[in-house]
Amino acid sequence: IIIIYYQQRSTLFNSHTTFRIDPLLAVFSLLFTSCIDKSNKETLKHFDTVSSVERDNIISPKDRKEELDSINDYVNDKLPELLVEHFPQLARIVKEQLLSNKENTSLLVAIKQTNTYGDTHDNILNLIIENNYSFSTVKESVLVEYFKTKRSIDVEDIEYYSFDSTEQLTIGSKIYGDFNGDGKYEYAFRILVKKGYGNPVEDGMPDEYEIKFSDTSIKSLNVNCCWFTLVNEGDLNNDGVDNITIVQDPENGCMGLVSTYTFKDNVGHKLFDPFFVFICDGIDVSTVESLVTKEDNVIYILKIDPDGGMPIKTKAVLY
Repeated sequence: IIIIYYQQRSTLFNSHTTFRIDPLLAVFSLLFTSCIDKSNKETLKHFDTVSSVERDNIISPKDRKEELDSINDYVNDKLPELLVEHFPQLARIVKEQLLSNKENTSLLVAIKQTNTYGDTHDNILNLIIENNYSFSTVKESVLVEYFKTKRSIDVEDIEYYSFDSTEQLTIGSKIYGDFNGDGKYEYAFRILVKKGYGNPVEDGMPDEYEIKFSDTSIKSLNVNCCWFTLVNEGDLNNDGVDNITIVQDPENGCMGLVSTYTFKDNVGHKLFDPFFVFICDGIDVSTVESLVTKEDNVIYILKIDPDGGMPIKTKAVLY
């Protein structure tokens, strides 16, 4: 409008006429400038609001992935117990099949070999991911609320499979072995029991973890900070019990801690002094497996060279 008006007015002037600002044009200009300024302020205000909301809710992909891994570990640990509690018919059928097949495994491990477990596990994990539930929310209410809505189970939905040898894991977030020497095999799990906050080295608190077992007679082992990988080392000290090594991420820096445990009377004890390993950019499976070894009935560990060279193969001194 301003441009058209200006063009029309300009025809009234010639090159010798002194130009002056038309009052109507000045009014148009003032209104137009005011609208642009107001629009810019509203846009900036909107951006500030959005940025503030995003800052309040930001979570890095790595943090969320680790939280989902911890949630999955927790669900894996609690779900068999909840199925036994809420679906006694499932527990009865699995028990009968264990006896019939003469399988040497616990009820909670066997529950995991059913269609019911697989379907329920997937349903719960999908629910958690879709609703962006946090670990604390899952622990406090999600599993309980889920089972409140599941009142019964159809017999035809129960299908039990014999234990799959491909699940006999020796390294990872869960491992399989005879950890209390009773001749029966169970799972050991990594579980996040308390979510940390902030910078643990300054004014925050680190995450806290435990090792739990599918055989609930084995006492959970509190390993505190930090995220770790489990390794079944076999029977290192010839006492009839599979030993567990954990390789923990650094709380700060690059020094990860390696500890090896044995279980006596269902209680975990360190087998020898913990030692450190460099974990700056992660650690591969082959390195983890080489940290504790047994050769000619002697246990060796790979200790850090204080001079910065290759790790030193050292004989472990048992407690």
